[in-house]
Amino acid sequence: MMQAQPTVGVLASSEEVSDGYILFGPINSKSTYLIDACGQVVNQWSSAYENRLSAYLSEEGRLIRAGGTRQNGVRKSIVEILDWDSRVVWSFSPDSIFGLRHHDIELLPNGNILLLVEDRKSGDEVR
Repeated sequence: MMQAQPTVGVLASSEEVSDGYILFGPINSKSTYLIDACGQVVNQWSSAYENRLSAYLSEEGRLIRAGGTRQNGVRKSIVEILDWDSRVVWSFSPDSIFGLRHHDIELLPNGNILLLVEDRKSGDEVR
């Protein structure tokens, strides 16, 4: 087993671990990390929004992530693209148009982003 100093996300590792990187954003954290197999930070992105379950790295090295806030019981969701230095390249909040973002996002081959949103209806609207 490889021995390493305490790191951001790896407590133990072994020779069976494949080469590559791990991208993760701790829930309720505003930081997203790219680490190597030993847990050493390759890059860290910071956002104004907390992580919400989905983060992907584009071929250009941009972070596509789902985020959100909760203030005074009001939730706000956002999807954003950050460059390598955490600068916001693009952001979209579906709340005002569609409803709250729901779980995963998907970066499509043409560069578009697919997301599921909640469309809340009142009892009268459903009837």
